[in-house]
Amino acid sequence: MNVRRRQATIRVHASFHLPGAERPLPEGEYHVVHNEVRCVSDAGAEWRRIASTVYLPAIGMRGPSSRTADISASDLDAALDQDRH
Repeated sequence: MNVRRRQATIRVHASFHLPGAERPLPEGEYHVVHNEVRCVSDAGAEWRRIASTVYLPAIGMRGPSSRTADISASDLDAALDQDRH
């Protein structure tokens, strides 16, 4: 099984909530690492996201400590979709 890690910076324009978070997270840019697995089928090969980790606090913001939070692909996509509307 082939696994890769992809890094990205996401920009969120409004505060948002992650499952398990005590309170909403502020707008800003967040560093995210996606773990993906390569899936091969008769139709071809594709990379499928199996896990994502967001680094807190947002880039350039100060907080009492830095930490990471695991987030499902669907929860991350929902937060980004909500931010776009």
